[in-house]
Amino acid sequence: MNGCFLFFKPCPSRAGKIIGMLLEIGNLELLRMLESPEPLYTKVDKGIAVLQDHQAKEAAQKAVNGATGVPIV
Repeated sequence: MNGCFLFFKPCPSRAGKIIGMLLEIGNLELLRMLESPEPLYTKVDKGIAVLQDHQAKEAAQKAVNGATGVPIV
């Protein structure tokens, strides 16, 4: 339930993105997740992992671009 803690912790940019990911889920699946929170926590954990991975890739690309002065496409 690590993701649940991170999701509800005040962090507007992350919370908004996670909510957006959840809203892309079908209504029926989302209702089931609200009834049984464990799948919701799992989905939130996955969303956080995706966001963290994306942020790490962006940071690495910026570091490479800054070191070489040439953007990588």
